[in-house]
Amino acid sequence: MTTLLIFREQIRGFYQRFQRGLRPLGKFIMAFLLFWSLNGLFEYSELLGTWSVLLGISVICIWLPLGAIFFLSILYTGIQLVSTLPEIALVYMVLFLLAYLIYLRLEIKTCIPILMVPIAFALQVPYVVPILVGMLIGPAGIIPTGFGIFLYFFSIHVKDTVSLVGTTQNGELEVYRYLLEQVFQDKQMLLMMLVFALVIGIVWVFYRMKHNEAWNQSIVIGGVAGMLLFLSLGFMLDVEMEIGTMLIGFIVAVIIGLVVQFFKCIVDYSRVEYVQFEDDEYYYYVKAIPKVSVAQKEVSIKRINTRKRVKNNSESNESVKEVK
Repeated sequence: MTTLLIFREQIRGFYQRFQRGLRPLGKFIMAFLLFWSLNGLFEYSELLGTWSVLLGISVICIWLPLGAIFFLSILYTGIQLVSTLPEIALVYMVLFLLAYLIYLRLEIKTCIPILMVPIAFALQVPYVVPILVGMLIGPAGIIPTGFGIFLYFFSIHVKDTVSLVGTTQNGELEVYRYLLEQVFQDKQMLLMMLVFALVIGIVWVFYRMKHNEAWNQSIVIGGVAGMLLFLSLGFMLDVEMEIGTMLIGFIVAVIIGLVVQFFKCIVDYSRVEYVQFEDDEYYYYVKAIPKVSVAQKEVSIKRINTRKRVKNNSESNESVKEVK
């Protein structure tokens, strides 16, 4: 454990020392992952999918705030859709802009779950989203997470719909009707929205409890609850799923959540202190838990001049001979 704590302090110290360069680099990497994943979902424009465009947009995002990155991602996917289904692209962009104006702008960090979902699906770790959102954001992230899930499944149904363009005899109206039916009748999307919302709430409730090890326990409880909810609600909604993949996904999500919590904050419950004091209006009971920190060993290396030492030894030997 001590080795891990030393490693943690080294990582944190390295980040604090070079944060002026690491922050833009981290923002660039996250932006690249975002637009790379969005291009995988809506790959209808060869130009927007080139590496030069993806890298260029990611570089621009270094200087943009979170809200601007959200707008840019919606614009990017909207332009991708215009080349295939222009009317649907317009509805899609208006929907997400309304979501921003009505809800997301009130607390800008709630944009994070929407941007996190496509990245998580692209990296094959979607089940980590509700655990991290429950830890870091709370119930305010439920609706944005739902929008992110809608974005993912919407992209799947758009691909199916695009394949029908030009093949159906009833024209574009039939194509759009087919797309809307597929989206709003998707039980798997509904199941994932329900389970993710419940897991976010469960993790948030247990994460805020005051008993020892509440942080780590909330992550594990959220993972177990997610597995059980997927199995039970999936059976009720008659949704087919790969149970093995889902179970492994939640196990990986729990591990990632514990790692994030390890670097976020760890405390020493063996040194808990309780303090009581009062003022004119209140009496206070305070539980103080010290953070765990390990002082790094300072190693000083002395350079020994062996040549000088040999010379001194030879001089001392000569003096001894003279005395004799």
